[in-house]
Amino acid sequence: MIKNWKALIASLVLSVAMFGAGAAFTPGAHAQAIGAVRGEYGSARNLQWARTRLEGLIDQLQRDKRDYGGHRVAAIANMQQARAQLDQAIEYDRGHRR
Repeated sequence: MIKNWKALIASLVLSVAMFGAGAAFTPGAHAQAIGAVRGEYGSARNLQWARTRLEGLIDQLQRDKRDYGGHRVAAIANMQQARAQLDQAIEYDRGHRR
């Protein structure tokens, strides 16, 4: 039995966001996401890319008309929490650059 299912879902969501399993994220959108963080390097750019990708995935699920027994709404909420964590990481990075 999984004790921390929210962490598991967030990890899966981030894995999907990081490794490109969603078809809605086009190469043009990826270029736009990278362009939005010009001057960012390495991990900071990666965080911004993952956040942009996650935003697209949330949008896709919000447009879906089926409920899936409440699991779609729960997944959206977990993705929104993951997005907030990424926002905090990006903000932290802005204040702690070398």
